[in-house]
Order: sequence, then C-alpha cells, then structure tokens
Amino acid sequence: MPGFFSEDFIQEVISANDIADVIGDYVQLKRQSSGMVGLCPFHKEKTPSFHVSPDKQLYHCFGCGVGGTVIHFIMQAENFDFVEAVKFLAERAKIPVPENGGNHDNELYERKQRIYQMNRLAARFFYTALFSENAKEAQAYVKKRGLTKDTIRTYGIGYAPDAWDALLRHLEQQGFHRGEIVDAGLAIANEKGKIYDRFRNRLMFPIFDVRGNVIAFSGRILSGDGDGRKYVNSPETPVFSKSKNLFSLNLAKKSGKDSLILVEGQMDVISLYQSGIKNAIATLGTAITSEHAWLISRYAKKVQICYDSDSAGQKATQRAIEKFEGMDVSVSVIEIPQGKDPDEYIKKHSAEAFEDLATAAKNTTEYQLSEMKKKYNLEDIGQKIDFVNEAVNLLADLSNEVERDVHIRALAADIDSSPEAIYAEVRKALYRKNRRRERDTLRDVVKSEQTAERKDRQQGIDHKVSELEAQMLGLLFADRSVYQKFASQMPKEKFSIPLHRSLADEIYSAWESGTAPNAADMMLKFPDADPGQLSGILSQSAKTGESIQAAEDLYQSLQGVWLDRAIEEAAGSGNVTELGNLLKQKKQFEERRRSAQ
Repeated sequence: MPGFFSEDFIQEVISANDIADVIGDYVQLKRQSSGMVGLCPFHKEKTPSFHVSPDKQLYHCFGCGVGGTVIHFIMQAENFDFVEAVKFLAERAKIPVPENGGNHDNELYERKQRIYQMNRLAARFFYTALFSENAKEAQAYVKKRGLTKDTIRTYGIGYAPDAWDALLRHLEQQGFHRGEIVDAGLAIANEKGKIYDRFRNRLMFPIFDVRGNVIAFSGRILSGDGDGRKYVNSPETPVFSKSKNLFSLNLAKKSGKDSLILVEGQMDVISLYQSGIKNAIATLGTAITSEHAWLISRYAKKVQICYDSDSAGQKATQRAIEKFEGMDVSVSVIEIPQGKDPDEYIKKHSAEAFEDLATAAKNTTEYQLSEMKKKYNLEDIGQKIDFVNEAVNLLADLSNEVERDVHIRALAADIDSSPEAIYAEVRKALYRKNRRRERDTLRDVVKSEQTAERKDRQQGIDHKVSELEAQMLGLLFADRSVYQKFASQMPKEKFSIPLHRSLADEIYSAWESGTAPNAADMMLKFPDADPGQLSGILSQSAKTGESIQAAEDLYQSLQGVWLDRAIEEAAGSGNVTELGNLLKQKKQFEERRRSAQ
C-alpha cells in the first residue's frame, strides 16, 4: 500500500502530524516519564495500557497489541485504508497531495473510489425518482410522515423504482460494469447468475460518513410487495460497515452541541432534525457496538439514549449503557411517556416538550434503579428487601464516591430507611465484590500460567526464542550502547525468524551509518508485517544502564534456549557424541549462570 505515494511524501506527512497531537483528538492522554498513556480506543479497559511515544512517533497498546505510526492509527480510528489515511493527514497538515499519489495506483483505493462514485450517482437517481409520476405511493408516504422539501433535500431521501434493473441500467450507462455494481451492494447476483437491483419499490435513505461520502443505503418498504422486510440495508462493502457508522452523524456533528441523542430509527432522527433538534443519530439495523460508542465519544461529551420504553427497548438501553462504560462521555437516558417514540411524541406534543424530557434525562444509575424498582412491590416487606439488595449491588459498583452518596440518600428516602443502613449494606457488598475479584484474579493468574505452560509445551523452544529475540531487538533499536555491546554477539544471522533478521539488518545499518534508527522508517519498510507486532518490538524504553543489564539477561536466556534447541536436534538425529557434548556445555552454562547470580 505505501507504494501509492513516494517514500519522501509519506515521511513529510508523518513529520507534519505529531502523533501525540493527532491521537489526542481521539484519546485523553496523560503524560508519563516514558511518554503518554490513555485508555485504548480499540478495546474496552479500565486501566490505561495504550502508550504513545512522541520521541519515536509510535503508539502501542500493551493490552490488545495494536500499534504503529500516526498513519496506522488513523487507518484504525477512521476505518480508512492506507491511501485515505495519508490523504487525511496531508489535508490536516495542509500538504498538497501529488496527483495520482506520486506513484503507481492502489487497487483497494481505486475500488473504493469507484464505489463512492456509484453511490453518489445512485443517490441522485433515487432522489430524482421520488418526484416522478411512478412514485405516487412513495410521495404519499412522505406526505403522511409530514416531511418537508427541505428535509427531503437535506437527507437526500429518494425512491427506488418498482423495477428489476432500473438502477442497474442507469449505472451501466454511466460506464460501470455489473460486477462492480454488485461489489458496491447496489445489485444482487443470484445462484443462476442473474443480476438485479437490490432496492425495489422502497423509500430510500442514503447513509453518509462523517466526511459526507454516500457509503450505503437503507430502503423502507412501502407496501406488502417484495420480501416483506421493513428495512433493507446495504451489505458490508469496502466503504461501509454497519458496526462502525451511524445515521446522520455527518449532520449531528455540525449542530454546535456537545451532546448527541441516540434513537432507534432513521425516521426518529429525521423527525427530530425537522423539528429543530439536529443532534440525533441512530444505528443502522444493528444493536450499538463498542465501535459505535467510541465514535460517539469522539464527537460528544454527552450522549442521551432515547429508545422505546417496552421490554426490548429497555434491554437495548441497558446494552447501550454497558457499551459506554470506560468511555470519556457522560451518559443519560431520556424516557418518553406512554411508550411513544420521538417522532410520535413530537407530532402529538412539540419539539419543546421533547427538549423538556431531554433536560430531565436520568443518569445511568438513576435510570437503572428506576427500572429495577418497577420489578418489585415495595408494599411487600420481602420484596422491598429484595429490591434493596439488588440496588446495593449496583451502588457498590460505582467508583465515584459522591455519586454513590447521592444515590444512597435518595434510595434511603425512597424506601423510608436511614442512609446509614444502606451504607452498611453497600460496605458488605463491596467486601464481597472485592473478595470475589481477588478470587477471580487468582483463578485467572493460575489459568493464564497453565495456558502459558501448555502454549510453551505446544510451541516448544521456538516460541521462547521468538519472545526473547523480539525483546532484544527492541533494546538494540532503542539504545546505541546496547548495539555497541551486543551487535557482534548477536549478528543478524543469529535471529531465527525472517522478520527479526530483516529488522536487525535495518537497525544495525542505521547505527553503523551514525544515525539512530527511525521507528516510522522501520514501519514503512515492512508494510506486510503486523504493525502491532512491529510497534511492540520498537516500543522499548531507552535507559542505558537498565537496558545494558536487560540485554545481558536476554542474551544469557537466548544462549540457554539455543543450547536447548541444539540438544533437541541432536537427540532427534541420534547423534550421541554431539548430544553428550551439548549436555556438557549446558551443564557448564547453568553453573556459570548460578555463580554469576
């Protein structure tokens, strides 16, 4: 992928985009002696394991293993390919992008550009079709829902004609072939090879990414014809993933508000927007995911969940609350009375009435306690005690002492008890939870050790060699003194894994030329390697005294496993003489190590 741009251009883009500044727009970072740390945006965690090194211009998560340069981060954060990430960063730094990338074409990039073009043409085709003579049913539906012309234009709402190949023929006339129309998700190829439009006789909603590209479509049924599904959505394509995109986020982020309202359906979003509430969003035919939650946290300090109040809606609300745990975003829940959805509520009351509900939104603990309370008859003493026991466990999970105190006092007043009695039960619950956590931690440690032992037995010495070599490479990269002392003892030929040999060659060449090896250079020289694996190797800290001792320990360990490997090979070949010599060397080696300790 780097071949699309010249190496000099890529280096210019990396140099112009300080990794700490870029990642700081997505992750709250705190300074540490070795760099900066924060909660990883790519997996759920409570203790920061995401490290950013401004000196090396690298990031690496020691929890989930992701890592790389600023380009790799943008690829993951924005769901970009390499070319899109470089262009994004170039525009951020106001660096002109060379025409055609300055080098040869990139297949994936060109494929995505073609899909964007097809989607844009399809959106125009659907929009125009909505105002045709053959769209009476769609026009009637739009009128029934009270959608204005401005709203229709803003969202690009359209109509898919009731025909098998109307869009297919239109795109073919624009120069696209049938295979790529299927690739874009706009057409379907059946088992017999027949190709036809995916969307037929449906009201069409284009789906935009945050940059305004049309990336997919959602089609709402207008009658009982077809397969009967209320909504048909585009499939996953190179430009669209339903778990990583949100309906109307492109508009909501321009609302000027620091909050987003998460609702269930597209019509709810559109109705809110038309009434003047322009910060609503919705998922796209799927439950909210961790990727959705992280995306929301990038654009808002607060999110208000507004799902249906039936049992399915309550479960969905609870799932959404859980997805936001550990995110740097405040979460509350808007409750609409009598089970109405936002669209219905606004039509019956007003946008101002809905905003009053939003102002009265409950924080997550208040909401969960309220829902919990509905399950019990508090006139019954036994059920009241059961309610308190369940509520106490929820309160024991709160990390904020002030928030816990507020809810304890409110709960005490609600059940006509004393705060002291509730506090006592919370302390008991905390004790039980801490004991359980200690037992779970101990069990996990034992399980992890057993797993590691099994893994070592399965993978044998080669696994140990790989780990030790990776650590040694990290120290050789980070500290010139380590290179000066150990390069002769660890020539590149000594490394058993091809990637490690190649890395050693690059590191040694850099030091030999009198310049420190550059992390970004290393990452770009090995485009086919796992960037997380590379960043893990290159993220060692450079502390000369400690590094020398650490390298010495690693070298001793490597000598031991090299001997073990040679012993296994000699035993396998039946070379008794060689085996005897090696066993003697192993014994002498172990004696030297013991005497040195």
